[in-house]
Amino acid sequence: MNALDAAHEGQAVAPAAGVVARVFAEFNRGGLKVVIDHGEGLLTCSAHLARTLVREGDVLHSGQPYAITGYSGLDGFATFPWGVPHIHFN
Repeated sequence: MNALDAAHEGQAVAPAAGVVARVFAEFNRGGLKVVIDHGEGLLTCSAHLARTLVREGDVLHSGQPYAITGYSGLDGFATFPWGVPHIHFN
């Protein structure tokens, strides 16, 4: 699995087109997350978000913001919340 791990606080997150498959919080790990189904078996998951702008089932157009970056949750390699805003885009 490849992932992008970078962002500035309060930055809007915008994907390729897809359908919001899941919105959930996992505060013992990746924080607030959004999973997007792009079709043909391709899913992306954004983690450590400050807030979401969508609900499950929403249809997203390419470039439409769906979340705001932040630093919610814990990182798998740390025992404390991240001190800098970032996003995991898997």
